[in-house]
Amino acid sequence: MVAGVHVKGNLTLAEDLADTGGLRLAWSALTRANGGPVDKKTSQLFFESFAQVTLSSVHGVSFYF
Repeated sequence: MVAGVHVKGNLTLAEDLADTGGLRLAWSALTRANGGPVDKKTSQLFFESFAQVTLSSVHGVSFYF
């Protein structure tokens, strides 16, 4: 449910999979650039940044941590 509107999952499946694939690719690049596992703070910033971009581009909403 998004802003009171039901979304048909079968219509958004391809986009959802692409978003997940992009996130996995970016995470892989980050860990390789870091030379291995990243610390908790870096991990948190990575996923917060992803959430910020997703919300601002999809819903026109912005928030700050």
